[in-house]
Amino acid sequence: MNQRTRRPGESRFLGWLYLAPGLIVYLVFVLYPILETVRTSFYRWDGFSRNREFIGLQNYATLLGDNQFLLALSHNLFFIIFYSLLPILIGLFLTSLMGRQRLAGMALYRAGLFVPQVISMVVVGVVWRWIFNPAFGPLNRFL
Repeated sequence: MNQRTRRPGESRFLGWLYLAPGLIVYLVFVLYPILETVRTSFYRWDGFSRNREFIGLQNYATLLGDNQFLLALSHNLFFIIFYSLLPILIGLFLTSLMGRQRLAGMALYRAGLFVPQVISMVVVGVVWRWIFNPAFGPLNRFL
């Protein structure tokens, strides 16, 4: 078993000290609101008064019985599957195929798969450069 050697005076706490600010921000602004939302969902509450009535899973039963919600949920699942999961799986499959054998023109195929990832960043860069252009940028006109 290989243990990492420590410098004199280095404590185990140093790593946690570096993580603490980000962890605190995550707990306060992400995890706590999520947990509070889940807890609040078990109550009947108008959002303003202090009167809250515990109703358990009734809110969820009402939600799952609503046809509009189920339609919206199915639309969201469609977009999640066909615009997030499926492209990632296809990309992984194509990448695994391209990595198995050395074929002529493989660099061109790899570039063709990578260009769509880069183009969006290039467009954003060009737009910001246009906005901040000192001669004819809209920000300069506004100021």
